[in-house]
Amino acid sequence: MNDHGTIPTDELRSRPAGRRRGKRYTQTRDFVSMLKRMVAAAGARVGDADVDDLVALVEIRKDLDEAIQRGIDGLREDGYTWESIGKGLGVTRQAALMRWGRKRDLPSATAS
Repeated sequence: MNDHGTIPTDELRSRPAGRRRGKRYTQTRDFVSMLKRMVAAAGARVGDADVDDLVALVEIRKDLDEAIQRGIDGLREDGYTWESIGKGLGVTRQAALMRWGRKRDLPSATAS
C-alpha cells in the first residue's frame, strides 16, 4: 500500500490471460489527473457563480458514474476479477460486485 492508502497500480496490473487489447496506462493516468484538476477548478468557479452553475456541476456526477461503470465493464471484459477490482478500489470483492456488477454477474437470489 502506498502513502495514499491505495494499492500501487503495478500490483494490480497483472495481465490476465486472454487480454484483448493493450492499454496506455501512462496516457490514461495523465488524462485522469487533468480531469481531476478540471473538476476542482470547476468547483472553484461555481463558488463564484450562481445556483444554475452549481446544478450543472452536480449533473456531472451522473456522467462520472457512467464513466466508472464503462471502465469497470472494460476491465471485466479484459479478464480482471472482482477481487482485483475491489482490491484496487480498497473494497472487498463482494462490495465491488454489488456496487458495479451487472445483473449477469450477480449471484442468483434463488441459488443455494
